[in-house]
Amino acid sequence: MTEATDMGTAAAEGLREILEKNVGSRNIATFAETESPVSWDALVRAGWVEIADDSGEDGLSLRDLVEVVRVWGAFCVPLPLVPTLVTRRHSAAAREFDGPVTLSVPTPQTTAGWGAVPFGQRTDIGVLDSFDGGTVVPVPESSVVNFAPTLGAAEIPWTTTTTDAPARELAVLWAAEAAGIARTLVTISVEYTRDRQQFGKPIGSFQAVKHILADAHIAAEQSDTSALWAAADQARAFEVSAHAIEQAVDVAERAIQVHGGMGFTWEMGLHFYLRHLLTLRDLVAGLAESHRS
Repeated sequence: MTEATDMGTAAAEGLREILEKNVGSRNIATFAETESPVSWDALVRAGWVEIADDSGEDGLSLRDLVEVVRVWGAFCVPLPLVPTLVTRRHSAAAREFDGPVTLSVPTPQTTAGWGAVPFGQRTDIGVLDSFDGGTVVPVPESSVVNFAPTLGAAEIPWTTTTTDAPARELAVLWAAEAAGIARTLVTISVEYTRDRQQFGKPIGSFQAVKHILADAHIAAEQSDTSALWAAADQARAFEVSAHAIEQAVDVAERAIQVHGGMGFTWEMGLHFYLRHLLTLRDLVAGLAESHRS
């Protein structure tokens, strides 16, 4: 697997600085269903939505974008950065559109002929109808999907025509996003088990909890490695991306487990991460099925 270029590493660190400043260690429950701690306009003004526009030798590679999106995923900000990056990278119509751009993806959960539209609930977003000389149109009459508030999805009665390259890159970057979430969940879980006391001891000192945390750490490592591998292996990109997300889902489930009863509360917010990951899993499954040879 190749390393990210200096440009990709610098972009990832720059984004991390912005997110640390605006999001930091805030509980996801404080912003998942309300206003994003980072505004879309701020990303536009800083040029972040344009970083993937040049896919040539002088632009960021897919491996570089994985580096950036892993950071993005770690903060789980409810903004359409990933679909906008990929649609702009592969569509002139998306680059010309004045606002975020998304797409419609068939998933195992949608009715035949319908697609799930990440962030389709936004009023300023457009939907790309095709990567093959398509146009960006307003979100048509849709059904709101409230399962994952951080993805603000809707369902519409058609799907975007995707070619192989953007479909593969979307799968890889959604895997990278999942890997970033997995890392955050491990950190949250370790900190909780250090602070939470039972029988006069931190629960992290109990052998059973240590085993769960160790398994979560291993799964997070596997998710991260799989996202990198997916970027390097075009032939198996969908398969390996799906594995990366599945490992991240495993981390989320273990995080909820070590939090005990608190893990199921709305205020703790762990369910937002899990719902986000489950939706990413469906989106990648839909892309993979559409491009199955």
